[in-house]
Amino acid sequence: MKKWPKTKQKREWELIYEKGEFDAMEIGFFFNSQYQGKGYAKESAAALIEYAFKTQGIRRITARCDSLNLKSRKLLEKLKMRKEGELKKHLYFKHDMSGEPIWADTCLYGILEDEWRSCL
Repeated sequence: MKKWPKTKQKREWELIYEKGEFDAMEIGFFFNSQYQGKGYAKESAAALIEYAFKTQGIRRITARCDSLNLKSRKLLEKLKMRKEGELKKHLYFKHDMSGEPIWADTCLYGILEDEWRSCL
């Protein structure tokens, strides 16, 4: 897994990408709240997608997000990625008062290189 930017300082934002099998790549993002809603995620993710398709021979790019994270879902849709599925009770980050995991659903998004080209 690669992260950008590479720095030892506290990260204000981060794009994550990993080249997988079958000429596919998964991307993700995290932005500090003070940088959210300013278009930085869309701009940087679009540049990474363009770079991957144009220079790295990537055929397919995927992304995942919490199904309740409407801003991330909207961003992926602005990037012309389509929702391909939803994993029910896929993972957890928190526990309830009794120590039981609070399971979250995960949305899967994807776009193919030819779909990206047709959107330009």
